[in-house]
Amino acid sequence: MLLRNIAAALVLAGVTMAQARVTMESAKDSLRQPKIERLRQAMRVVRDREGYDLPLDVADVGVLRDAAPAIDLTAAILRELRKPVADAQRHR
Repeated sequence: MLLRNIAAALVLAGVTMAQARVTMESAKDSLRQPKIERLRQAMRVVRDREGYDLPLDVADVGVLRDAAPAIDLTAAILRELRKPVADAQRHR
């Protein structure tokens, strides 16, 4: 009987931990989403202004690792991100 109760408690704890993980991931996603959208907006503004078709994230291991510095948009995107949100909204 005691072993059954312990087993039931462990199963319940496992379910509770899994639910907690799902809830935590959902919360992290909701916190990240506005920042990701702001980054995408800045990339669109710079892409349109500079005339590029496809900005790439070179932080990804499987993507381009060597490019001419003249086409690196990192500094321009960071400048756009540093603008106050109201200024950045006008460029949409």
